Amino acid sequence: MPQPARVGLPWLPPALLSLVGAIFGVFPRELVAAAVGCLLVGAARACLELRDLWALRRAADAVLRTGARVHPYSALLVWRASELTSERNRKLLARSFDRIVRELERPSFMSAVPLNRRQAREHSDLLIALAERLADLDSGVSPRGVVLVEDLLTDGVNSPLFGSGHGRLDGVAHARPELGPVLEECLAALTPPGGSPKSGSTTDPFDTTPDVFDSSLAGDGRVSTHGGGNR
Repeated sequence: MPQPARVGLPWLPPALLSLVGAIFGVFPRELVAAAVGCLLVGAARACLELRDLWALRRAADAVLRTGARVHPYSALLVWRASELTSERNRKLLARSFDRIVRELERPSFMSAVPLNRRQAREHSDLLIALAERLADLDSGVSPRGVVLVEDLLTDGVNSPLFGSGHGRLDGVAHARPELGPVLEECLAALTPPGGSPKSGSTTDPFDTTPDVFDSSLAGDGRVSTHGGGNR
């Protein structure tokens, strides 16, 4: 997987050495230029890696959003599912819902967050339930559920949490869905098929979900949606 820090940090020591040389050396301008060049190259390479990382996340999320099984042979889906369902990510998402609930208690003119306050207040119990479900680290969550939660919290164009009226999908205006059903879908999707296994359980929470991996393609590393999952 792309690692922005791994490709960017190696350029930091030569940049620092060049700066030290510029302070104590006889070619300060040249060494400062070399330091700046190293920093720019490191930053550019890190940005390229970060771009690739975001692209992989988007690709994996598109598959996981269908409810596809996280097959062990799919390194991309295993990586992204682990990232989504990690304790750190769950705590971050739970805190986001907690902040939204607190934000609803403040007057709208004191808030810079463009919340859909009318619907959010009507369904504050579901917002609280989502926060509690994510914060309950003893219970597993499905990658698809977390993807839907992240869509809800981060898609400022289409999420019914942040506006009413119309959003845009592929450049076409469309009516935003009602917030209540979307929250209920997120809450239901967080529970892995077959139940909500405890953390540390040896049961694979994805065993009963549709499979997107065609074992006949294992040799060349390709992944297929043939025979399972939603297309």
